[in-house]
Amino acid sequence: MDMGNSAKPVVIRSKMGHQWNCGSGLCPWKLTSELKEIQPLKFIVIGLLISMMFISFCAEAQSDGKMRTVYAEVLGAGVLGTVNYDFRFLDGCKGLGMRTGIGMIPDVLIIPIELNGLAGKNRLKFEYGLGTSAGIFLQEKPGDQTFSSGINGLGFIGYAKAGIRYLPKKKGLTLSLNYTPMINTIEVWPVWFGLGIGYSWNK
Repeated sequence: MDMGNSAKPVVIRSKMGHQWNCGSGLCPWKLTSELKEIQPLKFIVIGLLISMMFISFCAEAQSDGKMRTVYAEVLGAGVLGTVNYDFRFLDGCKGLGMRTGIGMIPDVLIIPIELNGLAGKNRLKFEYGLGTSAGIFLQEKPGDQTFSSGINGLGFIGYAKAGIRYLPKKKGLTLSLNYTPMINTIEVWPVWFGLGIGYSWNK
């Protein structure tokens, strides 16, 4: 079977009228410019993002009194799913914090970076936040890219979140459910959600 020039792009249409022209793989964004040869600057940005995740994890792992969480999220900021590390800036299980993670859709590595907050006196907290997900294209694809950083093969989408998070008193199971609308340079995804499950601990 000839899989070369005879292959037709897959067009995905949602009930809301969104359409994605994704070549031969699943893609959550409309594409708007053909990807060219990957620039060295792209690898610098990737290194900085991964370094930021590693430094934040190591620094927080040595501190006491702050609630930390490792969890998997289905859908949400990673479109299909991510594995994440979340921590509070101050002691306790509420207040402002940060989330970093990593996920993947076909041929695209996704790294969400988020500033969030938890509010409430009980174990069930109100969660809110703003963030951006970096999309790193692992190979060239014909088509168009809706979110752009000015670097070939690297783009960003923005998102917000609001929902609930269940936390243990000291350590144990944590659950979260969030409304996560997304935006890129072409359109807004007003209806999107993320479901998380993981483990939280507080030294």
